[in-house]
Amino acid sequence: MTDSTRKKWIILAGLLMVIGGVLSIWYKNVVDRQEIREARMTELFEQPGFRMTLDSELPYWASYAWTRPLFYLLPIRFQVAWTDIIPKSLDVGSDAQMRDAAGLFDLDEITAFRVRGRETSDATLAYVREMPKLEKLYLDSIALKDVDLEVLSQCALLKEVEVTSGKELDGAGLKYLNRLPNLKKVKLVSPIYPDDAWNFVAANPEVEVDYRISNSGRFRITDEHMHKLTAPITWERDVADQLRISDDSVEQFAYWRSLKIADLTNSEITNRGVRRMARWLDMEELNLTNTAVTDEVISLLAEEQNLRVLSLRKTGITDDALKSLAESP
Repeated sequence: MTDSTRKKWIILAGLLMVIGGVLSIWYKNVVDRQEIREARMTELFEQPGFRMTLDSELPYWASYAWTRPLFYLLPIRFQVAWTDIIPKSLDVGSDAQMRDAAGLFDLDEITAFRVRGRETSDATLAYVREMPKLEKLYLDSIALKDVDLEVLSQCALLKEVEVTSGKELDGAGLKYLNRLPNLKKVKLVSPIYPDDAWNFVAANPEVEVDYRISNSGRFRITDEHMHKLTAPITWERDVADQLRISDDSVEQFAYWRSLKIADLTNSEITNRGVRRMARWLDMEELNLTNTAVTDEVISLLAEEQNLRVLSLRKTGITDDALKSLAESP
């Protein structure tokens, strides 16, 4: 072997040693980083109130049929390190959990996000900016003000929102949900003001609104409320609303045909109004206590096939008419 050939082999051996050393250091760094990440993930997933559903995806270069076998020949540590972990849903119980999750994962594939508990705030809600595919959002007992809901106006794919027991919320922030193009369902629990909830459903008739007052209170709906309706609405309640309306707004029931329980106690409705109501509603319960209705409505009420509860106390209906109604099929 000539001196020149020997020198070349020495140089090649030196290069291989350097490359081997670099690869060894790189491999150790990969393993160390992965171990640290796994330890942080384990700690986070063991915390009360934290939940996350995950999906996985091979790296882009391993997605081809001819490169995938090469990927599976790599050490398990490399496979794990290079496999993308993709969160699909996230449930956090504190701002600290949210920060840790954002530090470990990309959030851009999350479609469902639940925030609960008094240790969460607007700082956690702000992360929806990093969730462009968000479809479902649940806010439970989170410390928010109405202005904090402004960030939701950026969630173009949002389909479902639930807001419960936010003590600082009164409903003014619902305006930030107006005209979200894909919004289909909203559930609201007090202290959201009833008027704000009604204004929201009137402005967004395509959205199904489930409104609940946590102290079992009742919402008094007037002619003014009814005249705000311009398109059919879905307004679900845990207790019947008090309808303090007159004949002037009865035609608006054309936009609220899902109403099954009509409590018209002490309202200004007359025989004329009840007849017009019957055109639009398939009522199951009807309370006409202390109204001006008379015997004229008895035949109409007898035709209501699904009416199972009827209150006619303190009305102009006579005993003979009531007897006739009771004997009707």
